[in-house]
Amino acid sequence: MSIKDAIKKIIGNIIPASDTNIDDRRYENLQQHSTVTQHLIQELIDVANLKDSKAYSVSRAGKYAHRELKDIAILLRKYTDNNNYWRPTGQGEQYSQLFWK
Repeated sequence: MSIKDAIKKIIGNIIPASDTNIDDRRYENLQQHSTVTQHLIQELIDVANLKDSKAYSVSRAGKYAHRELKDIAILLRKYTDNNNYWRPTGQGEQYSQLFWK
């Protein structure tokens, strides 16, 4: 099982289904997803702040986290510049390929 699958199994689906009962639960899932995402991004920031460490293993992790944050920033910038960027055209999860390689 991939990390993505594990997170989805724990949190649940977040994509609305146009059914009020289902969408109420998915909205709660979305809120949990958002909270987890914010915590994970904060952890990346904490590690990225170590990129100039004199210890090689620490700076290596910091530099990697810094690059990942830059990649995330690019994706977010594309979304805010063109709000159709992530809008699904079919089943609704095509955009997940942007994050999960």
